[in-house]
Amino acid sequence: MTKHVEYEKMPKNLKNLWLSEQSTQALSKMKWAVTEKVQEANFSFIYQNRKLLFAKWKEYLEWNEDFFGFQGVVAKFEENVRQLFEQLGREIRADNYHFR
Repeated sequence: MTKHVEYEKMPKNLKNLWLSEQSTQALSKMKWAVTEKVQEANFSFIYQNRKLLFAKWKEYLEWNEDFFGFQGVVAKFEENVRQLFEQLGREIRADNYHFR
C-alpha cells in the first residue's frame, strides 16, 4: 500500500494552477460545479490494486476506527464507488484513484 496522499488545497484562482495561457483560457470557459465540505472529516474512498480503501485527512482508516460512522457511508455507497473506479480504470490508467 502506498502512503496516503493528503487532500490538496483548492487554489483561489486559476493562476495558482501554473497552467499555460491556453489551458487557463480553456478552463475559464468551462462550466464548474463546486461543492463545500460539510465538516472537516474529509472522508475518501481510494481504489488501489483492485482494493477499496478508506481514508481521513492524512491517513488511511481501519475498519473498526471511530471516524464519524464512516462504515455507514461505505455500506451505502461501496458497490457504486467500486464500479465507478473500475470503469475509470478501464478508461484511464493510474496507480490509484481517489473519491473525496
